[in-house]
Formats: sequence, structure tokens, C-alpha cells
Amino acid sequence: MRQAVKARLLTLLGMLFFSAGVSAHELITVYTENYPPYNMYAPDNKTIVGKSTELVRQIFHRANIEHDMILTTWARSLQTARDQKNTAVFSTARTADREKDFYWIGPLVINQWIFMAREEDNIIIDSLSDLKGLVIGSYRSDASAQFLAENGIAVEITSFDGQNAHKLKSKRIDLWATGILLGPYLARENQVSGLSIVKNSQGEPFVYIDVGMHLALNKNTSIDIYHRLNNAFREISALH
Repeated sequence: MRQAVKARLLTLLGMLFFSAGVSAHELITVYTENYPPYNMYAPDNKTIVGKSTELVRQIFHRANIEHDMILTTWARSLQTARDQKNTAVFSTARTADREKDFYWIGPLVINQWIFMAREEDNIIIDSLSDLKGLVIGSYRSDASAQFLAENGIAVEITSFDGQNAHKLKSKRIDLWATGILLGPYLARENQVSGLSIVKNSQGEPFVYIDVGMHLALNKNTSIDIYHRLNNAFREISALH
């Protein structure tokens, strides 16, 4: 009898040790892109900073889950997080095309999608139908480009969003589809002047969609990790 009880105890202790070992060595690789001011490199070009970045770090810290963070192109970030277990990506819009591939945590921030144009063109937009005949610039794998394409609007794609500032200035595109904070930031970063946010006939920025930006966790990752991260996000959100 004592031997049977001892065996059961050893089995339980072994299971607890194994579980603790797995938990202690959990490591999620988190991918992101240069999307200021939400996620970007600091001036040292080594440290990843930004509003979304700091929130993601808080979420992992509160959930007691180790993570690495890698900043690369958006196309690579999104595809890697889609394909590989124990990976995540931010800040990403929650689209129908992406829904099935991830567990979703957020929104981390609310972003506004707008257009930028050359100041001298004085373009006014009140609806997407006003875009007819205009050449729109965006970048690879961006959800805003997908949204516009789904609405029948042709979009010219580049590898990096900052390239669109130069394309717009040099009149290779008519409008640049970007974020309301991102576009002006990238224009300054690329030392491109003479661009402005397109307004409607009331003189307000024409925002064609408000979109929540999320942390997305690969669907093959442990559901327990998702619940811990999601609970951590909810707890942090409740404090603000």
C-alpha cells in the first residue's frame, strides 16, 4: 500500500516538475515592423520602442512568459507569425483574412487610416469613390492596401512604407495610404517635405477607417499561453 502511494506521489511530483520546467522555458518570439509611433527602433537603432511595444512588454511581463522581439519587414513578420508555433506579431489589424491563423489580444491601440498628398494638389476626399483615377501607394502585406483592393481601388505596392513618401513627392503616385501618425512621421524620417494629410470638404482629415491594432499569437501555440497573455492584457487595461 505504502509503495503504491509512494509511486503515485512520485508520478505527481514528476508531472509537476515537468510542467514547471515547460513553463520556465516558454519563449515566444514576437515580430514587429517599423510603424512609428507604435513600434519602431530607438535612435540607437538597436532598442525597439513605441506605444504598442511597451504595452506588449508589459503583457508578457505580467503573464510571466519570456519573449524575444524582432523588428523586420511587415511581410516577413506577418508570414513568420502565421507559419511558426510560439511566435506572435504586432501591431496588426484583425482582418477576415488573418482571423483564422491567430489568437487575438487587444486592441493595443486604435489607428486611423488616412491619405497623404502633395500640398500643392489641394485634393479633397469625401468618400472612397472620389479616388477614381488616382494612383494610390501602399506597401506589401499591409491591411490598408487589402481593404482598398477589396473596395475596388487599385493600389501600387512597395516593400517599405517610407518609400511612398518619396514616390508621392516625385509624382509617381497621387496619394499615399497610411496611418494618421505614421505618414507624417515617415515623411520627416525620410526628409520629405511638402506633403499633408488629405482633408474632406469640412476641412477635417478624411479617415477612411478606424482600426484596432492587435497582438496576434500563432494558432498552434499553447492555448494556455494565449489565456495568460489575454488575461494580462485585460488586467492592464482595467488599470487605465
